[in-house]
Amino acid sequence: GNGGGYNAAQMRGYLEIDEKKLDSSIENNLEQIKNIFGYDKDGDLIIDSGIAFNMDKQLSSWVQSGGIIATKNNGLEQRIKSSETAIKKLEDQLATKESQLRQKYGQMEGTLNSLNAQSNTLNSFTNQNKQ
Repeated sequence: GNGGGYNAAQMRGYLEIDEKKLDSSIENNLEQIKNIFGYDKDGDLIIDSGIAFNMDKQLSSWVQSGGIIATKNNGLEQRIKSSETAIKKLEDQLATKESQLRQKYGQMEGTLNSLNAQSNTLNSFTNQNKQ
């Protein structure tokens, strides 16, 4: 028979639901289902137990103002600002260095032009004296 075979739907990881049974269970056990998520266990009219209550309790330290996520974001924002400041400083240093090199290059070019002019003067002087 069917004892040694396999159920293809189960092999694929599908969850099969008998909707009639589910509807009936929800209808007959609505209060218990609600209590799974949150209920007042000590009668003070404040929900203090259940899956949703526990999840909220666990997550609040993460999502509350000044919590773990906010602190992490602030830390990252500070690192970004610090990196931006360092980049700006390096860009300024680069601009200064470029300006200095351009000035030195201009001076070298001026000196070279001056030497060329002196060389031309000497050459013309030498050529005149050879005649």
